[in-house]
Amino acid sequence: MNANTRADEQHAQVNALATTPENPPEVPPTQLLDERLLAAPKDPSRTIELDRALRDTIASLSLGDTQVASLECAPSLCKLVFAAKTATASSGAVRSAMSQLPKVFASSVAYRVDDTHMAMYLGRSSPDIEVGAD
Repeated sequence: MNANTRADEQHAQVNALATTPENPPEVPPTQLLDERLLAAPKDPSRTIELDRALRDTIASLSLGDTQVASLECAPSLCKLVFAAKTATASSGAVRSAMSQLPKVFASSVAYRVDDTHMAMYLGRSSPDIEVGAD
């Protein structure tokens, strides 16, 4: 057995151990937050409150060529995706939105989706957007 084959086998064993039920594979934070958004209990009045607050904030922003690609809300969490021609423009839209958020959103976080899209998650409280280990 040559050294490369042995190294490949060891690498495969490490990968197999890393994805056991005790050590599940790492899930991207955006996937966890998207699942949380979809699985949220239904509460139309609280959802409408967040949706309205976020739409009012967006309406007050000067986004230039940046557009809102999507906006979804649940009772305690919203997702807003900005689409722009450049990464700088989408990042600027996120910074602008974060600086003008109403008090109903106590926490927010943003993730780059690709070169031109940024996903922004906004929560009523910090636990609504936390995705770290328990």
